[in-house]
Formats: sequence, structure tokens, C-alpha cells
Amino acid sequence: SKATVSVLYWEGIMSGSEGESRKPADTPFKQQKLWAWQPILAPRWVISCFFFIAAAFIPIGALVIVASNDVQEIEVKYSNEFQDCPWSKGDAACTDNCTEVNCGGTEQCGMIGNLGPNCPRKFDNTLTMTGDMLTGMANCDPKCTKNITFEITETMDPPIYLYYKLTDFYQNHRRYAKSRSDIQLAGDSPASADVADCSPLKQPGLANNDWCKTNFGKDCGSLELITCPAQAATPAVNTTTATCFKEGGRRISMGDLLYSPCGLVAWSTFNDSFTFREGDGTTAGEMICNGTLEGDQTFCTKNGIAWDADKDEKFKEPKIGDNFFSYDGFRRDMGPCLTETNVECKTWVGSNATSLLPFVYYGWYNWEPYHKIPQPTDEDFMVWMRTASLSTFRKLYRKITKRLEPGKYTMMVDHRFDVTSFSGEKYFVLSTLTWVGGKNYFLGATYVAIGCLCVVLAITFTIKHMFFRTNRQEAMANYQNPR
Repeated sequence: SKATVSVLYWEGIMSGSEGESRKPADTPFKQQKLWAWQPILAPRWVISCFFFIAAAFIPIGALVIVASNDVQEIEVKYSNEFQDCPWSKGDAACTDNCTEVNCGGTEQCGMIGNLGPNCPRKFDNTLTMTGDMLTGMANCDPKCTKNITFEITETMDPPIYLYYKLTDFYQNHRRYAKSRSDIQLAGDSPASADVADCSPLKQPGLANNDWCKTNFGKDCGSLELITCPAQAATPAVNTTTATCFKEGGRRISMGDLLYSPCGLVAWSTFNDSFTFREGDGTTAGEMICNGTLEGDQTFCTKNGIAWDADKDEKFKEPKIGDNFFSYDGFRRDMGPCLTETNVECKTWVGSNATSLLPFVYYGWYNWEPYHKIPQPTDEDFMVWMRTASLSTFRKLYRKITKRLEPGKYTMMVDHRFDVTSFSGEKYFVLSTLTWVGGKNYFLGATYVAIGCLCVVLAITFTIKHMFFRTNRQEAMANYQNPR
């Protein structure tokens, strides 16, 4: 019969080539006969569980809320103080968008108006670079500085944490968050595929091509960097063999360089700085924290604001020997050129391109004057590179070790980070911490809400069980004989 054939077939399948059985051993595990416990959700157990969860969650939530109340926090918005001082703001009375030296001050020109007469405001084919001008640019900083006075009403015990806060800045945008090279940040040489996401902040020649064509007649990437012509003095230098040429006689162009660090995240690094003093600003109070200084100070420190894993593993100096265009500029091949006898390194591309020199010498982003490439080993940079998950976020700036008594205090802010382009806001925040961290009522409120919900459910089920209970025999009968 068919049944006999089927049995014989499966017996053959379960037998090996030598007649051994392939049937699983007759053990509780392999035959799926292990003991198991299946809880029966009787009303008493369900109600008891709801009351137990409520009894645990409500006290925990209350403790978290109390701890959050103990956090002392001062939050001051300062972005409105600099509405007349964005990065570049032109005025009809000034020509060429405030790039003329004789143009007005910050009311008309924003931060560019704060530059001194020895600091160029525009870099084009009309700029003639001199050695004194190049070295003097080290002190040029187009910033707006204002004193913000605020009051602390209660004593704040150390440690106190100084944060900056931004709103409407979407570090969580996928395109933005991917625009980086972790291999490069760790000090290794990335392959071309590893920096593909950094574009257009991958190489100096990938942006501002229209500007380069207008001033130099070619793409930015085609601009040659080092062309050391001889001066009128004799003997003339042989430009074919001059040491400022790259190996093999081929000149270096902007397209040969690679930003280090590359990408949008590094390019947009927050660069405002804060100096914190006692007093209302009318007199020089005691210095508490100078954010422009590195390392430890008397009452504050920059050390330790970044994670240890970031400092030890993820952020290293750019690898020497590659064409990395970093915070230190691109001086590997420029050094000999700057000291070459009878050679002026102020003419780089043709006779009217000396404006290219300070960008490569000081490590500025291509055609973004005074916008310096960040240093990977700077802890402020490490903190910024940990992208936030929400559009409103705060990041740690300094740790303060001084006890702050009630009174007036002054924060001197050096404004460089413009938020007007995306309608954002900037704050500085002073905060203490407790065992639950900073001031945040969400966690405590969530615990209390869940506990209260469990109480409501427990009471509801209790009423239903007491007044609308169905006996077990009737329930079994309804189950076995459904209508």
C-alpha cells in the first residue's frame, strides 16, 4: 500500500550508507520533550504584577525628579547680541561687500570690518603678497567680541560644567554625518574610496571653481602651488631644478592635496570661544576660565572634556609624508622654497596669484579667508565630531573647579560661528551634575507616568474581577461548546 511504501521510504532516508540510523537520539532535548513552565495569567497574578511595577516605578521616578531639581543650571542666549556681526554682511555704501580697507566697521561689514589695515579682506588676482604681510596674518582674526553679563542666584559647587548649545543644527542629517573619514582621523592614509563621502570638502580644488576661473582663468584644482621664480638679483635660480619643485620636476597643484580632516563635519566645527570672569564687566574681576588657552588653568580645564577612547585611539595627528592639507598648512615642500636664495615665494601661479599663498601656508580652507582647518588632536574638535542625534544639542566646552558664589558674572564671547544662515540660536550653559546627570525631567516623568498607568490598570482589573467575574466551569463550557 501507499502507507507501507512511505514508511519504507522514510526508513531508508533515516538510514546511513552503512545501515546506521540517522534518527536523532531518544533524549528529551533532541526529541523536544524538555520540561517547560507556561504561566497562567490568572487575574490575581496580573493585578499583583501591575501593583508591584507601580510600587517600584513611582518612587524611582520621584527620586529622579528630586535629583534633577538639585541640578543648578544657568542658560544664557547670546546669538541675538551679534545680529549686526555675521561673517560677511555687505552695505550699499561699501563697495565689493566690505572688502575695501576703508570701508565701515562692524555695523556695515560684520566680522570682516574688525580686521586691521595689515589684514587683507579680499584675496584675488589684485593682491600682492609680501613677506611681512604673510607673517602678520598669524594675528588676524575676524571676530566680534562682546561681554555678556548675567547673575548667579545660588551657590554652585564644583565641578561645574560649561557647555555651548545650538538649536536647529541638524548634525543627524545622513549626508552630514557621513561626511568624514574615520581612517584619516585616526592618523592613517585613507584610500580614495574612504574619503569619497567627504566631497565637496575632500580636496581644496572641488569648490569655488567659478571664483577661481574668474581670477585665475582655470579650475581651483589646476592651480599650481609652488613656482618659485627668481628675483631680479643674480645669479638667477634655475626653476627647473629648484628644491621647491616636487620630485620629478612636476609642480604641485591644489588638486594634489587632500583636506585633513576632510568632510562637512570638520568644516563646520564650532569655533566661538568664551572667557569667564567674576564681576559685571565694569571692572576686571578674577579670571575663572579663559577658553582660548590650552590645558589646565587655576580654576578650569580643557583636559578630559573628550572621551578617553577618542583621545587614545580615534583622533591622531595627520600622517606625515602624504599630501595632507591640514591645520599646519602644506609646508612639506614649501620649507625649502621659503628659504631658497634669490627666490621669492610670493608668486605662485603666474604673476597675479600671490593670494593663494596664505591659504596653503596657514591651513585655511580654500578661498575661505581666516577659516582655519581644525586640529584632529584638539579635544574641542573631538567633542564636536561626536554628532548629536537631535537638532537642539549642547556640547561640553570646559570644566570649572571653582565654587561660584551668588553675584554678577561676565562671559566674554568671541563670535565666529554664524547661525543666521539656518536661523539657529546659540547659548552658553553653566550646570552642575547629580547622580542622574544634568537637569532632565523626562526620565523621572516617564517612570511616574508608567507607574500611574499600572495603578489604573490594576484597579480596573480588580473591579472587573470582583464584579464581572465568570466562573471557571461556565468559561470551560463556553470554550468547548461555542455558539
